[in-house]
Amino acid sequence: MAREWFNITLDTASQAKAFSRLEKQAPFAVALALTQTAKDAQTRIKKLLPEIFDQPTRWTINSTQVTPATKANLVADVGYKYQAGRYLIPQVDGGGRRDKGSERQLKGQALLPRDMQFVPGGGAQLDAYGNMRRGQLVKALSAVRGFTQVGYNANATKGRKSKGKRRKERYFLASEDNPRTKHLRPGVWQRFVFAEGSAIKPVLLFTQPAKYESRFDMEGIVAEVVREKMGDNLDAAMVRALGTAR
Repeated sequence: MAREWFNITLDTASQAKAFSRLEKQAPFAVALALTQTAKDAQTRIKKLLPEIFDQPTRWTINSTQVTPATKANLVADVGYKYQAGRYLIPQVDGGGRRDKGSERQLKGQALLPRDMQFVPGGGAQLDAYGNMRRGQLVKALSAVRGFTQVGYNANATKGRKSKGKRRKERYFLASEDNPRTKHLRPGVWQRFVFAEGSAIKPVLLFTQPAKYESRFDMEGIVAEVVREKMGDNLDAAMVRALGTAR
């Protein structure tokens, strides 16, 4: 006579051991999955940055970092490296950027108004990414930091030859409070002294902080990666955790 019912039994003793092992390894597996998902999000961000920003530097592309999850703290973070957050956060959240370290120093010496920041001027030497070359920036700031009185105070660099003629470069601070410089835009200017005369160019211009609109939805990118990757990462982590369990 054909059977109509089939009994399904469970070896409760062996299964109890498996579930016990699974329970012990679960926090380790979840920490692995969270950390891998955070790394996947970081990879996605690095891929998208050149599409959102115009010629970002390698430093900007690598400006995020991952804090891994642990069994004791089942949270993995994707965040900014400290210096990068100063200028990337306004691009994510909107608003103004934080002061640079050099801006804070100038404000501490009362050389830069508290409500202003600086941007490269027409005489600034820019690199391929549009950023001011560090050598010139250091030279200009070093020159004006040595003086607390605004005006044509500056340190002269060593003269150098230009087309066979000796030339001197000086940096000075222009301020509306100084009669000698009130016709110039406030900032750090460079004076070139030639045998037949001189010329000036702005190197750093003091300006009101810019306000940025949000254009980089980092939170949305991370959330998308979590939806796409977390399930697979958790499956893979569980297999690994069980495989390494004692």
